[in-house]
Amino acid sequence: MKKWVIGFILLNYLAGMVPEVNAQMVGITNKDVEAMKDGEDLTHYHPNAETVNLNPYLSTVKDKSEGMRDKIYQEAQRYIGTPYVWGGTSRAGIDCSGLVQVVFRAHGIALPRITQEQQLLGKRKSIQQAKKGDLYFWEDNRGDVYHVAIANGDGGYVHAPSPGQYVGNGHIYDFSPSFMIRILP
Repeated sequence: MKKWVIGFILLNYLAGMVPEVNAQMVGITNKDVEAMKDGEDLTHYHPNAETVNLNPYLSTVKDKSEGMRDKIYQEAQRYIGTPYVWGGTSRAGIDCSGLVQVVFRAHGIALPRITQEQQLLGKRKSIQQAKKGDLYFWEDNRGDVYHVAIANGDGGYVHAPSPGQYVGNGHIYDFSPSFMIRILP
């Protein structure tokens, strides 16, 4: 029985039938999300600091050069063709927020693991303001963030789309993000 249950869970995981993670599961309140929509900077304050402590992430940004933006985007390009695996963080399989995390980590920048926490690393800005290395985010009709990608500065991006697909390039004209944030200066 135990092997059957594990097999069932693994099969559902591989088929992409996993529970949806929402902001409340990671301790981000609706008040936080609304404040972000109003342009409030939450990088130095969060009411649930045990769950989301953003200062350690942002303090890891040491290389503030324009060249770091190129390095980040080039690293993301190295993952092109990697299969989408929900929760994955390697070339064997990766999801959208995992891609963001490992690409930035490769250059000494520690970021949170999930999209709902990554969205809180800066102020929301218009997607037209995006530079190479900025992060694009998508929201559903309830305002919940569900996807993230790394911008190329020209309207394009690298992302891990969904189960059954592979890391690839996209463009805001084909699949338009809701907003972007800037991690690098």
